[in-house]
Amino acid sequence: MEGKVGYKRIIVALFFIVATVMLQVLAVKAQQENPVCEEHLGHPCTPGVRECCANTGRQCVAAPSSNGFRCM
Repeated sequence: MEGKVGYKRIIVALFFIVATVMLQVLAVKAQQENPVCEEHLGHPCTPGVRECCANTGRQCVAAPSSNGFRCM
């Protein structure tokens, strides 16, 4: 009887591991399809990762003073 209980625990653990990985994959996919955007003027942004929101009309431009990109 001990062996069957061990297999059940392993199967349940594998199920939760696979479910967790699937949720992470879906979260990454959703992030790529709908990237987070920055609404505020002068806030940091990253081209292709965290763009300026389209409804603000701002662009993600290089800001030499901060060694990065800002929404302007």
